[in-house]
Amino acid sequence: MKSPRAPRIDRRHALAGAAASGVAALVLLTTHADDEPGTLDLRVQRWMRDRHHVGTRRALTLASVAGTAPVYVGATVLAVARLATRRGPRRAVPVALAPLGAVLAHTVIKHLVSRERPAEAIAEGNHKPSFPSGHTTRATAVSLTIAYALLRERAAPRAFILPVAAGIPLVVGISRAYTHRHWTTDVLAGWSLGLVIAALSAAWMESMHDD
Repeated sequence: MKSPRAPRIDRRHALAGAAASGVAALVLLTTHADDEPGTLDLRVQRWMRDRHHVGTRRALTLASVAGTAPVYVGATVLAVARLATRRGPRRAVPVALAPLGAVLAHTVIKHLVSRERPAEAIAEGNHKPSFPSGHTTRATAVSLTIAYALLRERAAPRAFILPVAAGIPLVVGISRAYTHRHWTTDVLAGWSLGLVIAALSAAWMESMHDD
């Protein structure tokens, strides 16, 4: 006698849940993003300073490049080309626009909240608003969107895509806090906002499959 199959997860419900979770976390973090860093920010910064290592700092600084335009735009172009060739240009549009959505979203929130950077970043001449982390937002949104699209269209192996999709946002976020470019809550907000952008992009992809 065959055992009953486990019910399939409805993709739309899962994406809606992911987007809602990201929005809830972002709202909570935004309401506490005052000019002065909070207890969590100060404790984590102190913990990281006590465990500072030059080699680790250099490695994480290099890793944060994944949140810069040449890297995330390049990755997007490659993914769009792959999807367009495999499924047609229309299926690649949500992936192509995910970086733009991430940049617009974090730029607007940065200027609305207008939070100061940690002292180390200011001393290096970075006076741009701190909340949320732009590097983290872009890395998260682009990595998750590309991963979902490639897996959805079976355009890349799962064993490769999943670790990369999870690892890049994680390392970029940690690097921004460890190198004192951002407060910890800036990074948490970047992960949350990136998740929202990726979930909305994935939901757009799902709507295309229903056409």
